[in-house]
Amino acid sequence: MAWIIKTFMVCVCIHGHSFIQRGDFFQIFSEMTDMVPATFSPHFEEKSFSLLQCVDFCTRIQNCVSVFMNKTLFTCQGFGNPFLYTGVLNSNQGMWYIGSVSDLCSSGGYVWDPDYRICYKYHSTKVSIQDTASTCSSESARLLLVTSDNVYSFAVEFMKSQSTDSLYIQGSRDSVYSSQYVDDHGRQMTNVRWSPGEPSLDGVYVRLNIELYLLEATPGGTPRRFICQRGQF
Repeated sequence: MAWIIKTFMVCVCIHGHSFIQRGDFFQIFSEMTDMVPATFSPHFEEKSFSLLQCVDFCTRIQNCVSVFMNKTLFTCQGFGNPFLYTGVLNSNQGMWYIGSVSDLCSSGGYVWDPDYRICYKYHSTKVSIQDTASTCSSESARLLLVTSDNVYSFAVEFMKSQSTDSLYIQGSRDSVYSSQYVDDHGRQMTNVRWSPGEPSLDGVYVRLNIELYLLEATPGGTPRRFICQRGQF
């Protein structure tokens, strides 16, 4: 995951007196690029705003913690907690800027990892792959997607430090004869670190094994532990 940190100190002037209303870190969240909530209305939408104006406007509105700079419509849109969005549109192109990201990862037992910048929750109770998906979805999250260097490093380090067994992770294919896996949104998965000889004909789902810390095809019926992640679509 690539992060670029932008710091905006927002100054509001009233009757000639200047003070800091709110000084937040607004960061570019690359994994949400080109994705806009489908069922959530923005707190505001303004045309021809610069990024600084957009962030400034957001800081003055209660419950506004993220902005989306829409490159297609040339608009600035302000939204609430981006980690709670489950519906997305892929037609609009732009960039998410999110304030105080770590503070948004605090509900439902989720943990913010400052080193890998991942909002996650570890489920130690072993379940089938179908139950992992439903559990994560009920928590406004998704099963961990291990296709970036950052998330892969996080998953391996977590397994080593917690001495956990193999984990179910996100990914599926149409049949055991297909080599192409897709994520929960139907996007083809790239940068997949397979174990030697994988993906095999064992199943259509994916697990991260404990032996080599690499991915294997699995039928998904054996109960395993898993990690849900918020903020990654």
